[in-house]
Amino acid sequence: PGAPRVVVIGGGFGGLYTAVRLSELFWPRNKMPQVTLVDQSERFVFKPLLYELLTGGADENEVAPSFLQLLAPYPVRVHGWVSKLHASAVLREELRPCVSIQPAPALVS
Repeated sequence: PGAPRVVVIGGGFGGLYTAVRLSELFWPRNKMPQVTLVDQSERFVFKPLLYELLTGGADENEVAPSFLQLLAPYPVRVHGWVSKLHASAVLREELRPCVSIQPAPALVS
């Protein structure tokens, strides 16, 4: 079989860190997972800096960089949203896809 596939749902601090960290770990030969980050937004919003954006102390790219920009150095794919979760496959640990993903047009590069 091919490399395992990992879908990280949600591009907040935890999801973004998880996707990046999974791509940086040492994996045995042919075992590095294909990591996909799914978020309905095209940007990671650093909410603690929103006030600086509003007061003119920071620009939009500092406060809300795009996922494509942030993940460019890593082999992480970015998609728009989960359209279906196949819970029975997850519970039985089947080898078929457990998640159906719909790409958001703005995230397709």
